[in-house]
Amino acid sequence: MLVWHADEGQNSHTAGPGDVIFVEVKDFSGWIIRQVEIRGYFADKAIDSGSDDLKRIVRNHAFEAANAAAAALENAIEGDTDVLGQILGERDVAIYAKALLDSENKWTDDAAEQRRLLRGRRSPEKVIGALLATRLLVNIGDLLPQDANKHPDSSKTIKLLQDVRSCSDELIRTSREALRPKINDIAFEEIAPLNANSAVIDQYRRPKANPLTDYEWFRFRLIDVGKSAAAWNELRRTGLFARDAGFTLTTVLGGRTVPLPTTISPPILDGSVSRPPETDRFLLQMASPRWAIVALAIYLLIFIALILLAIFTELVRDTGGCRRPDGLRPYSLARAQMAFWFLVIIWASLFLWLATGTWHILNDTCLWLIGIGSGTALGSAVISQADASGDKPDQTNPLLRKRKEDLAKFKVRLDAEINKTNDELNAVTAADVRAPVQGRLDALWAQKNALAHYPDRGWKRLVNDWLTDGDVYSFHRYQMFAWTLVLGLFFIAKVWSQWELPTFDGTTLALLGITSGTYLGFKLQKSQ
Repeated sequence: MLVWHADEGQNSHTAGPGDVIFVEVKDFSGWIIRQVEIRGYFADKAIDSGSDDLKRIVRNHAFEAANAAAAALENAIEGDTDVLGQILGERDVAIYAKALLDSENKWTDDAAEQRRLLRGRRSPEKVIGALLATRLLVNIGDLLPQDANKHPDSSKTIKLLQDVRSCSDELIRTSREALRPKINDIAFEEIAPLNANSAVIDQYRRPKANPLTDYEWFRFRLIDVGKSAAAWNELRRTGLFARDAGFTLTTVLGGRTVPLPTTISPPILDGSVSRPPETDRFLLQMASPRWAIVALAIYLLIFIALILLAIFTELVRDTGGCRRPDGLRPYSLARAQMAFWFLVIIWASLFLWLATGTWHILNDTCLWLIGIGSGTALGSAVISQADASGDKPDQTNPLLRKRKEDLAKFKVRLDAEINKTNDELNAVTAADVRAPVQGRLDALWAQKNALAHYPDRGWKRLVNDWLTDGDVYSFHRYQMFAWTLVLGLFFIAKVWSQWELPTFDGTTLALLGITSGTYLGFKLQKSQ
């Protein structure tokens, strides 16, 4: 058995979902006949509709010999001595020639002349007597129809051999139509051959090992719909890129699924068996490496750009709230949630497109997740902006840190700002002028003291921004963070294991909405 990609030729043994493949099967017809020979009688329309003589042949495990006899009869009628010699063998051909030519009074000792005389079409009645003298038919003589003298009945034998040929043709036809591919022991019941009735190929297209061995090319489209989709998902779990896989075809005989023999099997990884020859391989490829690079590049570009913008700009920071002691705006938990679902859904879309070859339109769950994240971020921004534009300006951490200014230089500038403000305070005497200057000086000293106790590591500052309201850890923030993370991991696991966008029920979406609403409620309460 050989497998190759229909578009890329016989040297390409790599294929996957959506591709069309050719499967070359050696001596399929002979294999079907041997299966009937081995099993004897089984319930099948082709056998059950036959004569009692036919059923006796099948029950006595003589089906293969009877088919050979039927083939010998057909070639004897046509006078094809070359094929007849391959079926009968030299000794039986000599017996057949002697009997036939004697009956026609044409016998000669010249072998070449015998061959010439055997050529030409004859009626079945003229050749059957000579054939009955060969060992092939003598061996099954007791199973052939008998006349009154207990000798094979010529006319009934002709009818029996024609029935055997018709039965074989019907069995082979239905077996071709029932062919289904099986990859790594996973059957694809919905993938049928596209050319079940025209699979035989000419000899010049595929040299035969011997003249009696037929090769057939069956063409299959590896569809990825219906029940086949679940089978492909099972195979995707073993990897997406080209790898050796076991491949065979199965068919149905007598209501039982039977696998065809194959040399295409997955490699044994214990080192005891070397890789099979190139022609005996089938490489299963779920995703194109080129498109995988494109998808990975797109996602990395989006991911890295988001990280850089998050670090060096205020893309995911709370632009309306008060500053941190280090002079920067705090990272917004609401905007982080929005960015998290943004990255997760883009990853899922690219991954499913790469793995399945189809673009998955976003479902309602994706829209709800994006909507909840965006709505929470918008509500948080509105509350922070309203807080910042209140009647009492926010004097907490008044010194703003410049972009790209490191923390050490900011501390130096904070000390200088304190000294400058202190000098301004000493230079004024009027009480109404001193009050705002004194307030700014107090705020600067408070900022310096807070900065002295502020976390010195970036991840600690990030956790502080997400989970605290100022300097107090808040459970509503932790609850929103935890549920977002848990549902995000569940979303990713669902995409990875089932190869489809998950669907969250109304209760799950309501849970995420409640946690976000609670976060906004406490934020609004704090701002008042």
